[in-house]
Amino acid sequence: MNVAKLASQSSVALNEGVAIVRKVIKALPPSASFTTSELYQLALKESPSPGFKPFLRRGTRPTVHGIGLPSSKPGPKPPHPDHPISSKTFLKREILPVLEGKREIKLVAAPRLPSRPPAPQNGKQGKTAQKQAKNSAPPLPASSVSAWVWKPVDKTALPAARKASAGLDGISARERALGAGEDWSHLSKRRQRARVRKVQMDIDKLSL
Repeated sequence: MNVAKLASQSSVALNEGVAIVRKVIKALPPSASFTTSELYQLALKESPSPGFKPFLRRGTRPTVHGIGLPSSKPGPKPPHPDHPISSKTFLKREILPVLEGKREIKLVAAPRLPSRPPAPQNGKQGKTAQKQAKNSAPPLPASSVSAWVWKPVDKTALPAARKASAGLDGISARERALGAGEDWSHLSKRRQRARVRKVQMDIDKLSL
């Protein structure tokens, strides 16, 4: 197995998967919340780009071949090898951490109504089983339960964004060129005060 080719393909799948999830999230209302499973099902409905190639399968099962030379059999096939998001595990471990790291989504606990698993619906026997399941199943509780869900992040509400937007109010272009209104939250308090004093001195010299 060509490791470099496998890594390159994984990188392509990751980039396409991130783009697909972004598209799905953008189409949802800003207040929407969704579990990993719900997001996975929505993402699978999106088609990959025409140039996307199916996943290569890594050999993971060592065997003995010929005179004892190690060989391998292909590992288990992912549920959707022709899609960039080939499995829910790939979505959970690779794609969602990227979006969370970029502060595009966040994981929060939110109230949700519990759902009942669907009963079989095919054929006469299935309809009978569905009716029996409906009659025997306990009623769903009226109260909601807490579940971990993903929500889009409102970047305008982030502290740095609020500081930046507030700091630019009433600042001229020349003052901004000297550093007025910049976000220095990454600096220590002492360095922030020193930077503010320096910028203020430069602005005062400009007005003389």
